[in-house]
Amino acid sequence: MTAEEEDPGSDIDVPKFSFEVNDPYILLSDRGDKSYTFHWRVYLHQIPTSGSTYHLLNDIDPTIWRFEHLPDQHVIYDSSLLTAQKIGMLNPTLHLAFLERLHQIPIVDSV
Repeated sequence: MTAEEEDPGSDIDVPKFSFEVNDPYILLSDRGDKSYTFHWRVYLHQIPTSGSTYHLLNDIDPTIWRFEHLPDQHVIYDSSLLTAQKIGMLNPTLHLAFLERLHQIPIVDSV
């Protein structure tokens, strides 16, 4: 994965990163509104411009975590994305099994 050159005059619809189709990544994003805090996500790049993100949230109740799957995410244009690490290669026939496996991971509170 490499950072793309951005036109300093316009950053609208300019990819910040390039990803390989069918590959999963760990993403780190700046939360912006919360000083010096970050958000981790698992991302599966499924087509040239988008993919699915998988992450845990505690937005409703800070003591209860929940798993969220967001399809059709265009993270290549996400200005809050700081870095991405490729963690493997995944055959397209395994995309659904990958999501199902992520849902099976026990969610426990952590300090």
